[in-house]
Amino acid sequence: MPKWNEVLEGAHVGGLFEVESGRKVFGELRISGEQTELYLTSNDDFHAPGFGQSYIKGSTHELTKLSLFRCIRRSGPIQGMRNGERFVAYELFPHEIVHGSRHLGEDELAVSEISFTIDDGPGGLGLSEPLICN
Repeated sequence: MPKWNEVLEGAHVGGLFEVESGRKVFGELRISGEQTELYLTSNDDFHAPGFGQSYIKGSTHELTKLSLFRCIRRSGPIQGMRNGERFVAYELFPHEIVHGSRHLGEDELAVSEISFTIDDGPGGLGLSEPLICN
């Protein structure tokens, strides 16, 4: 897994993410520019945030805390069967991703450092990629 201060295009970070008042589901954060997504999945029904509720917190397998802001539902619920087991999944786009030793609350403004790179060619300032904060 890449170091967070050197997040690379194409990184996949797995862990548990909280949806619906304390309920945790498996998820994978896939960092890929405009196609960055949080893929959430469970064997049981759950509801992922859409436009109204857009904050999700999670923890990676290495216990790094993730706070994802302004998540927009790209697809879901996706339902199916695999090897005789049922699954439900959602794909979300997080506009901002904050990581560290604790979660940043929904209304908490405690960002002390922000680093990001924009590479969209000459003269461009398109900010359609997620902002990743330390």
